[in-house]
Parts: sequence; C-alpha cells; structure tokens
Amino acid sequence: MGLCEDLPRSECDASVPGGSWLKAKEPRDRSASVRARLLSLARDRGEDFQITLRNYLFERFLYRLSRSELRERFVLKGAMLLRLWADQPYRATVDLDLISRGNPDPDSVARDIAAICRTDVPDDAVVFAASTISVEPIRAQEEYSGVRAMFDARLGTIRERLQVDIG
Repeated sequence: MGLCEDLPRSECDASVPGGSWLKAKEPRDRSASVRARLLSLARDRGEDFQITLRNYLFERFLYRLSRSELRERFVLKGAMLLRLWADQPYRATVDLDLISRGNPDPDSVARDIAAICRTDVPDDAVVFAASTISVEPIRAQEEYSGVRAMFDARLGTIRERLQVDIG
C-alpha cells in the first residue's frame, strides 16, 4: 500500500531529490587534483613519482600531437612505444623518441613542436611552454642523427624540462 495510491502513476511515484550537491564537482585546483592522482598511482606501482610525472607529461604531449594537424608527420618509437605494448614498463625513459616523415631540420621542428604545444585540448592541467623550445642537431656518431627539442611543461607549480628526440 503506497502513500499516493489515489494519484495518477506519474504523480504517485516518489520523487528523487536533486540538486547541485548530487553532481560531481569540478576540482577547484585541477593541477593539484592531477598531482594527487599521480602520487597515488606512483605509490600503487611502487614507482618514483618523477617517472610517473614524466610519463604523464609525455602522454599529454602525444595526445596533443594526435589532435593536431601534424599527427601524420611523426611516428612514435623507443621506450614509450614499448611501454604501450608491454604489461610491465620496459624501462624508465628520459626522452620521447619520434621519427619524422620528412627532413627534421631544427627550424621546422621548432615550429612543429610549438604548434603541438598550442593544440587546444580539454583541460588536463598541463601547460607546455612553447616559448621555451630549443632545438639542436644530434651528432651523427650518437645513436642516430636528427634533432633534439627541449621545452618546459608545467603541472601547477611543478616545472619539468622535456626532451623529444626526432630522427
């Protein structure tokens, strides 16, 4: 026996109280929220926070690359690619390795990296500072010839210098 048996069905169903207090709230400080989640992830994996942070920053850079008009120009290789294929991380990496379709001259790489850094994506709390990009040739006697791009990435107050090697 219900309380509203004499009312039409739609009116006798109990209402569900609503309000903004039921909705998930956006974090007040997204960068602090992301940092806390990365710290928790590093702890769960038994991994150094710096490695987890660097991987997150590289992943966010790769996401921007995938959303940019330059996505067909670069191909991922190296430890970050192996990390995607393996259940366990292959090894910690200090750089991101890409192959360029075309000549990776320093000036065009600097323009391309800046364009990728400025690609509009949903807020992930990461800021890539295009104004800090420096590009230099990698000597031929090293692992492979090409160019090395370095630039700053920020997650709140954390600043990390990222290195992208392009062959």
